[in-house]
Amino acid sequence: MAPLHSAALAGNVEVIKRLLKQGADPCAKDEYGSTPYDLAYSMGHTDALNHLHMNKSKEMEDIGPSSIRAMLSIGQQ
Repeated sequence: MAPLHSAALAGNVEVIKRLLKQGADPCAKDEYGSTPYDLAYSMGHTDALNHLHMNKSKEMEDIGPSSIRAMLSIGQQ
């Protein structure tokens, strides 16, 4: 598992910030097709989702704002 995927799964925002600053791709897919965003969402890590969203790439923009808002609101529950 890539470092950003691990940090997203754990909800470790400080590591996520550091890795993104160093150029880690928040849209990179792991061997199962999951992105760091997917992993943070699956664990309900809202802060991690927010940081990954702030560093979104064109691919994440294609998801659409309403889908992202829905993911963030579900993560807050």
